[in-house]
Amino acid sequence: MRIKEKGEKNILNSIIFFTIILFTISILFTISFSFINKNIEKNSIETNGIYLQSISKLRKGHIKTFLEMMELRMLDFSSDGKIKQCLYDLKYNISTGCDNQELTNHLIINKLPIINNLEYLSVLNTNGTIISSTNPKHIGYERKDKKYFINGKIDPYFGGLFYSEITKSKLFVVSAPVIKETELVGVIVGVIDPKELYQILQDSEDIAGNLYLTNNRGELINPSKYLSGKNQGVLSQIIDTQNLIECLHDINDEPGHQLHESEGEHKVYTFEDFRGEKVLGTHEVIKNGDWCILSEIDYKNQDIVNIKYFYFIEIILILIIITLISYRNIKIKLN
Repeated sequence: MRIKEKGEKNILNSIIFFTIILFTISILFTISFSFINKNIEKNSIETNGIYLQSISKLRKGHIKTFLEMMELRMLDFSSDGKIKQCLYDLKYNISTGCDNQELTNHLIINKLPIINNLEYLSVLNTNGTIISSTNPKHIGYERKDKKYFINGKIDPYFGGLFYSEITKSKLFVVSAPVIKETELVGVIVGVIDPKELYQILQDSEDIAGNLYLTNNRGELINPSKYLSGKNQGVLSQIIDTQNLIECLHDINDEPGHQLHESEGEHKVYTFEDFRGEKVLGTHEVIKNGDWCILSEIDYKNQDIVNIKYFYFIEIILILIIITLISYRNIKIKLN
């Protein structure tokens, strides 16, 4: 009987001993793994953050170049001698001068083919009335209250994306003043399909995760691969994420917030995007159109050691050791 009790006591002591050892090891491993996790996570955020900032600045440069080219092209059109003279003749009703049809033909033949994806080209007089256009349906429309006319009388102006009820499509406007000598004689307006702009953003997404372009109201400008429907969220999906909030502060030049367009790097944040997915994100400001570039990549933990798997392995090891010790003691007892 004593031998039996002694054997059982030895088994119990062995189990307790090895359990204490494994428990101590597990505490040490938990502390170590927690420290490793935090460092891996920190390094991952920093590395991906630098990558996001670089991609954002690169694509900002591409988009700004595209927009500036559109503005310069419209400014080039506004310096055309034929357009200047026609607007001058029409302004002062010179009967022997250029008429509306002659100006329209000039726009169709000599200007419209120059810009890729240029939907139509219109010329407004100083009262804001369209007097000539490559799209005849627009002739006679009043546009004196439009920003592209008001601002276009002073400097080249980029009007942002809008939905055209006439063409039933998304377009953006670029305008420029037409000046003969020192006198304003009209405004030239180009309405452009955003396909080329979308291609720039699509090329970026191929290497940079998720890239969104929004206006200063938070409306999505480029199609999202995560949204269905014909428009894929364009001008209908509202983005309300941390990087957009910071970008809008920068657009509005609000004091106390972070860097503006020409100043250094923008912060990288961890937040949930409009899909509800956890992401790392940053932003850049494009002042031409009061736009925000939102660069994001999905936040993943696959590079971080997961402690729950360690605990699972630990339990398996305890069970194996208990089984081996029990088997050994039972074998000794039988012998």
